[in-house]
Amino acid sequence: MSGKGGRGVTPGTWLKRFDWMIVAVLVAIACISVINIASATHTLDAHHPAYYYARQIIWFGIGFLFMGLVVAVGDQRLAEWWKPMYWIGIVLLVAVYLFGTEINGAKAWFDLKVLSVQPSEYMKLATIVAISQYFAKLEESGQRRFRDLFVPMGMIGLPFVLIVIEPDLGMGLVMLAMGIGMFMVSGTRWRHLLVLFGAGAAVIASLVVLYHVDPHVFFKIIKPYQLDRLVAFRDPVKYLKPDETGNAPGYHTYESLIAVGSGGLWGEGFEQGAQTQGRFVPENYTDFIFSVLSEEWGFVGSMTLILLYLIFFYRMIRIALGTRDMYGTNVIAGVFSMFFAQVFENIGMNIGIMPITGITLPFMSYGGSSIATSMMAVGLVLSVGLRRKKTMF
Repeated sequence: MSGKGGRGVTPGTWLKRFDWMIVAVLVAIACISVINIASATHTLDAHHPAYYYARQIIWFGIGFLFMGLVVAVGDQRLAEWWKPMYWIGIVLLVAVYLFGTEINGAKAWFDLKVLSVQPSEYMKLATIVAISQYFAKLEESGQRRFRDLFVPMGMIGLPFVLIVIEPDLGMGLVMLAMGIGMFMVSGTRWRHLLVLFGAGAAVIASLVVLYHVDPHVFFKIIKPYQLDRLVAFRDPVKYLKPDETGNAPGYHTYESLIAVGSGGLWGEGFEQGAQTQGRFVPENYTDFIFSVLSEEWGFVGSMTLILLYLIFFYRMIRIALGTRDMYGTNVIAGVFSMFFAQVFENIGMNIGIMPITGITLPFMSYGGSSIATSMMAVGLVLSVGLRRKKTMF
């Protein structure tokens, strides 16, 4: 078997190895997404009530097409193109910082009039492919030196810095989560991992100490309003007054908690949520789509979505356990970590246990760039799955 996509695999074997359950789960989440976006946006434009959910359907169609294209090309063929993929992403991040359109305080978008493109979404995918290929080559060489980790650290660090200065802290944290996931399965020695994690912990501890010892210097690094936004989730009522930017750091969390709590067991019904229809929760069709689901479909609807995500994660783990090579293992680790971090953080900030970082909910939130690249990431996982050996469960 060549290992390039589906080539060298008989149609019968292809059908057996292709994970149709993942596709079924994505279709189910897509349907839930469209229904909730329709409810959240039908009053935004009286002349075009279907504008947002119709576009979301189009994005899903394009996304599934991209997913199929990645499977057809093959994950290993993409690995051969890791250098141009990675550096194109870096160039796009620099370009969007210099010439991008500012939305919600971050220059993270190219406004192409017909649609907006977010380069950091593509960068996640390119980084996964690049680091996975590096670790695969490292395994072939048989070398496991600590200095060999500097290259993948740089591969994560460079886009992380470019994304954070946009500023988009949420996306930067997702990049770090991807890196941690791939490092964990890369065969890196545990003592090396402990050194890396220890260094990261030391940086965080230093900031905490600096905050208590010399707040003046600390607030030159992290602005007061940025710190307020990170801690407001702990007591949103305390942060309902506008800060220096004119925004109330606790407002989003406060209104989201009301929406989630008012849903009860079965919810208030489609287009019946007072918080949703009254537009009290900002960005309720993007970052806070989970609050819409919780209010209008209740605990049952929320748990249905969470169950679908758990099935999705389980199927990725299942593929990873049967993967034949280091490259495939790292690809799945990166994609798994990316999606898990986003789901955990987004749902967490909707229910008030995580700070608001602007991370969207995969396959649920409105947005073309996110859906397209997320579907391509799933295509990578499915392509790896075509090369897997038989698993026990």
